[in-house]
Amino acid sequence: MKLQLTRRLKRCLSKVLSVYPDGCDMSASEQGFMHNHAFVVLFCAEVEMVKIKWALFFCFRQKWLKVFPLAAVLILAGCSSKPETNDEPVEKTLATQTSSQIPSSIAIQPPPPSFMTVYQSWKGTPYRLGGTTRSGIDCSAFVQLTYSEVYKRMLPRTTSEQSRIGKPVPLSLAKKGDLIFFRTGRTLRHVGIYMGNNAFLHASTSQGVVVSSLDIPYWRRAFWQVRRLQ
Repeated sequence: MKLQLTRRLKRCLSKVLSVYPDGCDMSASEQGFMHNHAFVVLFCAEVEMVKIKWALFFCFRQKWLKVFPLAAVLILAGCSSKPETNDEPVEKTLATQTSSQIPSSIAIQPPPPSFMTVYQSWKGTPYRLGGTTRSGIDCSAFVQLTYSEVYKRMLPRTTSEQSRIGKPVPLSLAKKGDLIFFRTGRTLRHVGIYMGNNAFLHASTSQGVVVSSLDIPYWRRAFWQVRRLQ
């Protein structure tokens, strides 16, 4: 750097001195002054270069002191850590999952009981007016219980109340689950659940819980109405 400045300074002096060829118009003292002035300029330039070098050094040092701790931490962290892996086979993980961990929304639910399931459970239970248990049950209580188990729907307790819910449909259009009503006396009413193919499920006063057929003349004559609740 000093050599380059010296060369540049000499070129400048040469240009200055070229104005006065062979120094004809410049005295010795003037030439000495020019040379001394040139060296002063060179010295000042060197001082400025030293200042610049030290300024660059301190600037680089401060930046390095700020960056070095963070870089060291990152390097050490990268060397000391290792990626987490799950070496457990998928099959084993699935096999050890308990049923309590399965969301309830996808848990297998048992199918609702059918009319025949209820019938098999109550088959032969004797008829008892006002009864609601397996020791004895009447027709409207049995219909109420069956609808509650199959459709999760609570019907009125008495035959009279049940005969007024839903909408009437012709016997020819009756389908499984419809309520079927009979007049078994001047003021007596009887109710059962239509099962299709002219069969109905009910609690008979003489046979208890049973499946009967509309093809039997007694029931054909006693038929009153069909009401649909669904």
